Amino acid sequence: MTIDTALLLAFIEQESTFKTRAFLNDRNGGSYGLLQLDYATAQDRGFKGSAVDLYDPVVNVQFGNAQLEWLSAELTKGGKFSASNLAAAYNSGLSHILGGGTDPLYAAEVTEKYHKYAAALGITPIP
Repeated sequence: MTIDTALLLAFIEQESTFKTRAFLNDRNGGSYGLLQLDYATAQDRGFKGSAVDLYDPVVNVQFGNAQLEWLSAELTKGGKFSASNLAAAYNSGLSHILGGGTDPLYAAEVTEKYHKYAAALGITPIP
C-alpha cells in the first residue's frame, strides 16, 4: 500500500515534530531523524549507509516510508490493516499488533494528526 502524504506527515509530526536531527537513545541503539528510524529497521528496508546518514531527511523519509509500506502489507495479510493499527505497529511492533495487542494512545495521536493533514490536503483518510 502506498502511504499518502497526510499519513506520512502525521507520523513525522508524532515522531520528531519535524526536527531532522531528532534522536532517541534507546535499548536498540537509537532512533534517528524525522521518522525516528533505528538503524536495523532501515537496513531491513535496504538501507546501506551509516546511522548518521539517517538524519538526512530524504533518506529518512525514503526508508521510513518503506517501513510503513511493509507494515501496511503485513497488516493487510494478517487481516488487521487500519490506520490505527499501522500507527500502533510502527510504535509497538508488528508482532504485538498481529498478536492482538494495541497501542491506543499512540494510535489515537497519529490518527488525530492524520485527519488534520488529510483535511488540509483534501485527502480522504484511509479507515
